[in-house]
Amino acid sequence: MIKKFAAIGNSMDTLLCFKAIGADIFAFETASDIILALKNLGDEYAVAFITQETAEIMLDELAALRASLSVAIVIVPTTLSSDAFSVDLLKRDIEQAIGTDAIFNK
Repeated sequence: MIKKFAAIGNSMDTLLCFKAIGADIFAFETASDIILALKNLGDEYAVAFITQETAEIMLDELAALRASLSVAIVIVPTTLSSDAFSVDLLKRDIEQAIGTDAIFNK
């Protein structure tokens, strides 16, 4: 079975970029709606991309979800992102997955 990937955020402008490459998109404004959506992705999805602005409203809950769900949760920067928060998390995730910094080489 081929698994799907999802994009979750609060800006349709950003989410439409993911839709263009085949993602199922979900737009939510509140942390509780986002948490429920993540829990409902189930085994049908392999990856859920979450925009940095969306992740920032639920950091504590997101850490617990990343540890407990089977779907990989990846926080991605957007044009609205003002710092390197999501880039640093992505770097850490890559290092954890493959054991080295293969992308940024720092």
